Amino acid sequence: MADDFDQKSQAFKLWFLSHSGASLSSGIDLKDLRSEGRGRGVDTELFTIDPQSVLSTSTSELLSRLPQQIQDKLSTQSWPALILVLIYEHLQGEKSKWRPYVRLLPTEQDFDTLMYWTDEELNELQASAIREKIGRDDAEAMFKEHVLPVVRAHSSVFFPSEETPLDDKGLIQLAHRMASIIMSYAFDVEKTSKADEADEDGYVTDDEEEIQQKAMMPMADMLNADADFNARLFQDESCLKMRSTREIKQGEEVLNDFGTLPRSELLRRYGYVTDKYAVYDVIEIPLHLITEAVDQDDSQVSERLEKLEEDGLDLHGFIIDREDSSVLEGEDNERPPVRIPEELLDLLHALHADKAVWRKWRRKLDESQQEDLHRQVDKALNAVLTNRLSEYKTSAAEDRELLARGGLNRRQNMAVSVRLGEKQLLDEAISETNRTPENGVSTRLSIGFLF
Repeated sequence: MADDFDQKSQAFKLWFLSHSGASLSSGIDLKDLRSEGRGRGVDTELFTIDPQSVLSTSTSELLSRLPQQIQDKLSTQSWPALILVLIYEHLQGEKSKWRPYVRLLPTEQDFDTLMYWTDEELNELQASAIREKIGRDDAEAMFKEHVLPVVRAHSSVFFPSEETPLDDKGLIQLAHRMASIIMSYAFDVEKTSKADEADEDGYVTDDEEEIQQKAMMPMADMLNADADFNARLFQDESCLKMRSTREIKQGEEVLNDFGTLPRSELLRRYGYVTDKYAVYDVIEIPLHLITEAVDQDDSQVSERLEKLEEDGLDLHGFIIDREDSSVLEGEDNERPPVRIPEELLDLLHALHADKAVWRKWRRKLDESQQEDLHRQVDKALNAVLTNRLSEYKTSAAEDRELLARGGLNRRQNMAVSVRLGEKQLLDEAISETNRTPENGVSTRLSIGFLF
């Protein structure tokens, strides 16, 4: 791409190493991988990060320039606070000590996350549930409530004297960009250095929100990620370290770990997909499709749903995934078998049970009652899955043909890959329900909630 990539990258490396606690192996280089849809990338060996080069609410001077009341409020709002920090450092231009880093961060034109897709492009995802999770309107509401008022009330802090303040539209656009950067690049880091607050090996996880804050991690966020990763970020009392988790050959790209995300979520958060994440694909089954497949009186269905919720069954949709997605596909491209959640089967059993069976709730049914109910559940499950599949406009076979034929642009290709993975799960799940009655889904899986 025709820009000053090399110049900016070299300036960033010099800035990164100017911090006393930073180190960078001579074998590491930043490469322009944007033509491959992967941004910058780091090859071969690893590095340490000086905590003072980490950009957060703790290291930026912004909060110290705001009234204590605002500081106290933002200390409990990690997303708005870091968005404000990024906006502030961006607007300071050359005056920001993070300038070599901030100017490397992507612009709106660089993002392929779903927040930046047009309606026409989003339509390519067809019936994928990920479309309901983009949250653009919610994000703008948050900007208007927590970000814009702070900037407007303290305009002289955010805008240098020679700069004309942005209008609300410009600020919201900038806030979207910074929120997308946080979504794609930020890490969770510990607020304290107590060793007993981290994993036993020091690895920073997403389950420690009460002792963590979101922060921008120069150099670490240059790494791309894949399911077959070879590096992870570790934190100790003095610095942060990117360490290899397996042997990395010379010239091999260092790849971080994003966790077990389905490709739909990978696309929403990071704006790309890879086939290695296909093993983590999921399909979501909403409650209304399940109740629509029940041949019972509406009041009776409502009564039973209420009882099930009281007994602890989560009714907020159901996820179909694979049995052991921790094992990546082998060379034979075989994927782990599909997994029908037991909670879905429990619900179908409860909704299809006749009144006599319902009165025996949580009691042992005789064999004939169980067999009859199992058959009804397999039939209903088949209808639910078939109806879910019918919400997509094309078949899995048609999508495979589209991908094989080529000619799709990058976003179309990613959308087709996501929706194809979901259809493949549905096709496999439907095949499971078409087995012989004695080997149907409901008889081969334990029904712990009902029986």
